[in-house]
Amino acid sequence: MSHKTYMIKDGYKHRNSYTHYSDIGYEDQYQDEVYQTALKILEDNDLKTIYDVGCGAAYKLRKYFKNYDFIGAEISPTLSWLISTFPEEKWVESNFSIPVKADLFICSDVIEHLVDPDDLLNFFDKSEFKYLVLSTPERDAVQMYQRGYLWDGPPLNVAHVREWNFKEFEDYISSRFQVLNHFMSQNKAETSPLCQIMVLKK
Repeated sequence: MSHKTYMIKDGYKHRNSYTHYSDIGYEDQYQDEVYQTALKILEDNDLKTIYDVGCGAAYKLRKYFKNYDFIGAEISPTLSWLISTFPEEKWVESNFSIPVKADLFICSDVIEHLVDPDDLLNFFDKSEFKYLVLSTPERDAVQMYQRGYLWDGPPLNVAHVREWNFKEFEDYISSRFQVLNHFMSQNKAETSPLCQIMVLKK
């Protein structure tokens, strides 16, 4: 088990293994607002290229960026499904050891699935981008929504290794990147804001 806490409070129980999650079959019930935010940044800043880290089934990537130059990064079995289902588009295996260059990076609800999220931040640090849109569940809001009280983990979602509250995530990400905006957002599937979204620069 890692000794790292990633700015999460002492005593929080992190999982120590990865469980793959597939969103094949889902459309825009979750994280739609993340991609709306990314599209506005792209349009406002005349950006051209998009790299989506952990794009999942890519419904929202294709919904908002169908007419732009995008690459979706995933791992199998989702990657194999993307290649066979949308062979005309650009899909690559996600590999944090290989830097990437794009105007706009999107990383929607990926970081909470990683045993060591420092690997993801190191990948961002080595890569070249103008803006990065990053999202993850907000732990306190999620726990109150799920059970009506707060607890010290692990998350109810077994595919989540850990979850950050708003301040912890701000502290963790701002230690490495410039946070331009950080806000809560509500998705279509739930009745209160549970997602925190960040807009970042190097």
